[in-house]
Amino acid sequence: MNIEQAKILINEEFNSKNGLNVLFRLSQDIDDKRISFFLEALRSIEKNYRNEIYIERDLVYKLFNFHQTLQASQNHWKNDRPKGLTYEICFEIFTTIGNVFAD
Repeated sequence: MNIEQAKILINEEFNSKNGLNVLFRLSQDIDDKRISFFLEALRSIEKNYRNEIYIERDLVYKLFNFHQTLQASQNHWKNDRPKGLTYEICFEIFTTIGNVFAD
């Protein structure tokens, strides 16, 4: 996935009424294929912005929002986790978003 495709996917998942940001907030089950595409987009963004000193404000806002929403929802999952959001997948999402902003 190239950077433009990744940004489009992030934008769609953020703005859609059935986007991942909403599904994270509602702790809904998520298809594994959809999570895979999301992670691929995050990795593409991470790779593109490695060693860059500037990231667009809109993209920063969306990435932090995904991170914070998933983290807040995850704190409420005691016994049952939504399908598709295993500990490993959530950790990978958090780590990849964090790596976008790492030195």
